[in-house]
This record gives sequence, C-alpha cells and structure tokens, in this order.
Amino acid sequence: MDVLYLRVMFDRIIPTHSALECAAMYGLTVDDLVDATSVLDCPSAASYLIRETIERGGSIVGADPTYSLPPGRLIAAATRELEVIADFAHRGGNNAYRPFGNAAAFVQHRRRAARLFREHFLLAASGRLPSPYVAASPVSLPFGDDSFSLTLTTYSPSNAGGDQSRAGLRELARVTAGEVRVAFFDSGAHPTWITELEDEGVSVETTPSGFEIAGRTSTVATIHVR
Repeated sequence: MDVLYLRVMFDRIIPTHSALECAAMYGLTVDDLVDATSVLDCPSAASYLIRETIERGGSIVGADPTYSLPPGRLIAAATRELEVIADFAHRGGNNAYRPFGNAAAFVQHRRRAARLFREHFLLAASGRLPSPYVAASPVSLPFGDDSFSLTLTTYSPSNAGGDQSRAGLRELARVTAGEVRVAFFDSGAHPTWITELEDEGVSVETTPSGFEIAGRTSTVATIHVR
C-alpha cells in the first residue's frame, strides 16, 4: 500500500463527486460507462459513479487505497470534505457550482451523491452485496493484464507529480485493453509527461472535457493501450 498517497487522500482529497460530474470530467456520460465492457475507476474515492453505473447495468470496479480504512473513518473524512466544498460554493468561490445554476443546487446535488455513496459503500463493507470497492493504489493493482476495457484516473504527474505517478500510469495501462482516460487540471504548455509517453511510442490524444469546477476545466489525455 502506498502510505504517502493514502495519507494525502485521507487528509485532503476524499471528494464526494456525483456520477454526472465524474463521467463529465473524462468527457463521457454515464451511458458511455454503462455501455463499456468493463470499467476501472482508480482512484475512485467517495464517488457515486460506481453505484449508479452498476444499478444501470454496467460493469465497474472502484479501486482506492482509502477503502482500507474503517468504513466509518472514510465516511467521516468524505463528510468533512463535503462541508468544505459546500462552504466554498456558498461563498461563491470561482463559480464552483457551475453547471448546476446556483450554489444551493450544487450543494444539494453533492449531498445526494454523498448519501447514495455512503449507503452503497456501507452495504458492500458489511457483506450484504458484492463489493465493487477494492482497496488498492494505482501503483499496485490486484488485477490481471487487460482486465478492463476502459480505465478512468486522475492519477497523473499533472495532479500528483513525481515518478510514482508515472509508474501508476504504467500500472493502469497494464490492466487495460483499450483506453486509459486521464483527467487533469492543467494550463499552458503541453504537459511533459504526455510528451514523454509519446516519445516512448504511446498513442495519446489530448482533448478538453468541457467540464468545469471551481473555475478550472479538466483536460482528458486518452492513452490508447492496445
């Protein structure tokens, strides 16, 4: 287990995203995920995406090191982060609530997503339903080669930095036969890590997602693995 990554995720960035937000960040819709053969979301954190995709008939697994935490502790951390985001939205921080129309609608949307994630995660943790939540870091995944047709990740040098995130991308590519979609919030020059992949002969397509949060728009780097 990546202890440093676990600490960063637990202390700072266990987000409570809705399915709509998560899919849009990668330039996709939830329907796209339902139609995919098999999807890996890593790191998936406290996201409602897993539950909605499954309940709509899709096949998806969420992998995140924070799932090794006691369920109550993880839920408490996600709740704290949600309150920080809600306060930021109500104060009008960088139009954080777009495209939901106003801060109240955005916060209501996030609170619903948090509740639905909490219900599903606790049911899975108790063994009352098969768990799609796997405690694993992007740099060490317990899946065989080519296990998924589509992988979604925010684990990139643009977001996390360092050689470890490059190793994580290679590990995510190992378990994928198809596309690895990397969402990152970056501006300016072409990221050097994408150039490095291209120099290695890896096919990478970079496009804006159109998804904006807190005044920042995500870019999607699609790595064509096989």
